[in-house]
Amino acid sequence: MKTIEHEGAVYVLKSDMESAIQSRIQKIAHKAAEAEQRATELQSALDEASASRGSIDALASQLEQAQAQLAQANARYERHSTIAKYGLTDKDMLDAVEWQYE
Repeated sequence: MKTIEHEGAVYVLKSDMESAIQSRIQKIAHKAAEAEQRATELQSALDEASASRGSIDALASQLEQAQAQLAQANARYERHSTIAKYGLTDKDMLDAVEWQYE
């Protein structure tokens, strides 16, 4: 920057000052454009994550149902194993004991 000193005061040329201001504005505009682009990318990623959340919720629900069915099947298997241990193997007898248990 070119300066002029006059009566103890230092002055900067108007053209130099305008170019300094323009340079600063360009830097800020560049950073703003980068931030806007990053915000757009993040919004896209958020939209994709939101879309996949629905399928994740559905899969979690299916998993809970499968776990409940497995727990029921394991409980029934344990009852049948206990009944078979005492020699009751007839299907009608198993059904009767199961009915009484429930």
